[in-house]
Amino acid sequence: MSTSVIVIAPESALETPAAPERAGGGSLGELTARMRHIMHRHDGIGLAAPQIGLSRRIAVLELTGDEQEKRSGQNFPFTVLIDPEIIWSSKEKETKEEGCLSLPGVAVDVERSTSVRVKTTTLEGKRATLQAEGLFARALQHEIDHLNGILITRRAVIEHPLSRPPRIVFFGSGDFALPILEMLRHNGYPLKAIVTESAPPHGRALKIKDTSVHAFAKAHNVPLLTPKTLKDEEFQNQIRALEVDIGIVASYGKIIPHEVFEIPTFKTLNIHPSYLPRHRGATPVQSAILAGDRTTGVTIIVVNQHVDTGPILASIKVPISHQETGYTLTQKLAAIGAQLLHATLASYIAGKIKPRPQPKKGASITHKLSKKDAEIDFTKPPQEIVCQIRALQPWPGAYTHLGGQLLKIWKAHVEDGELILDVVQLEGKRTLGFSEFLRGWRGALDFHPVVRVKSARERE
Repeated sequence: MSTSVIVIAPESALETPAAPERAGGGSLGELTARMRHIMHRHDGIGLAAPQIGLSRRIAVLELTGDEQEKRSGQNFPFTVLIDPEIIWSSKEKETKEEGCLSLPGVAVDVERSTSVRVKTTTLEGKRATLQAEGLFARALQHEIDHLNGILITRRAVIEHPLSRPPRIVFFGSGDFALPILEMLRHNGYPLKAIVTESAPPHGRALKIKDTSVHAFAKAHNVPLLTPKTLKDEEFQNQIRALEVDIGIVASYGKIIPHEVFEIPTFKTLNIHPSYLPRHRGATPVQSAILAGDRTTGVTIIVVNQHVDTGPILASIKVPISHQETGYTLTQKLAAIGAQLLHATLASYIAGKIKPRPQPKKGASITHKLSKKDAEIDFTKPPQEIVCQIRALQPWPGAYTHLGGQLLKIWKAHVEDGELILDVVQLEGKRTLGFSEFLRGWRGALDFHPVVRVKSARERE
């Protein structure tokens, strides 16, 4: 992992306590100077080592300003924390809004002590005690939380404007929906019903197998609705009878008609896995990878009568790594979407967040994928083929034909401008590294001559 960029939630490094600092762990002066540079480059006032992918109990803080800001506690010098420990905190507490460099676009109310005393180690290796008040005390607590694997979303103070958590009807079918459902359950949001698609037949025997959403509903005794059409009047009356406050949509797969999304008191929100208006439609995650985008995002919109064009409630940009697949990126965006929803839902219901129209510039529409989209055209540039292989995992899985059989290609890379296959799977066989596959393949490699074959024999 690069230590020059900010790690974005939900990476496990951000929720794992950092390892104690030990002598000989590299130049602390050079590391803290680099952290200070990264912190300022991202307009932050604090940065912990786990936020750049290092499991080390080190953090830096700094906020400069004029004399008035200094006297009011809104100013503090460059400070290095090494193995810090809060040894005293005031009983007086204050709730204020906090953001985080690892949760761009998310702001939540967090209760902190107004004064703290922190024991730390200096760059010279001596133990020292810091006394802090106001914003400096809040920043110290924030960074020490990072070193203990605690994000601000775990500290969020949620004040429900209805004097109770809002009652929710949830629309979702795909795996993207599951982390959002788990977040709602974990935080005590009453799920009055889950609207989902019927479980599809599975395997050669065409047995009905529960989706992850079906399994969640059964495990937590949430009523499950599987209407053939949302325009059915009986279904709409069922939703009205629930007296829900808000609807939440996450990867439902069907267009929700006006008669349904207007039923909840506070209407219906959609958690969409792209940075709208780019990649509206059914396949935003795969489309971002196919296009070679370096960033994507999550956007929460108020549902309207057109596909993914509703006004934006909240949005967050997320980088796409060169190893990201359709599956891993979906999981990442789902976790981020759950945190973003938790951070903004109560404020939206209270009227503190006003949805804004989507920008007109940069809009694009995606299309549904078919198995035909997964067939590799080896005349395309190698990097496009690699993006196709990454994007179409786990379904439909990029493929070609070899000796009259289907050959799935699960991993490849570009080397010196040429396509190199890494992991393949012949129809009906197990997944193999390409070199291992070649040891057992005696036929011709007839799928296309542009692929450079690095066989085990050539390496030897």
